Amino acid sequence: MTTESNRYMAEISGEEKEINSTYHSMHNYLASILNIGVGYQFVFRRNTVAAIQPYVQLPLRGMGIGSMQVRAMGVHLILRKK
Repeated sequence: MTTESNRYMAEISGEEKEINSTYHSMHNYLASILNIGVGYQFVFRRNTVAAIQPYVQLPLRGMGIGSMQVRAMGVHLILRKK
């Protein structure tokens, strides 16, 4: 990670305010997220392969300022020539 930008909503002196901050520090997060996924592929037409791969990313440790627990999930849709 080379740059981190955050937007916070905070109550300061009884008033809600939005705070934006950017941190420019280089950090390496080796083995900080576990990727789990499965996939299915099939031949589409004669020379094209289609694949669908749902996945989930689970944090092994926090990342960035404040050690955020970053989670993600999604689906990769892939079309490629044989």
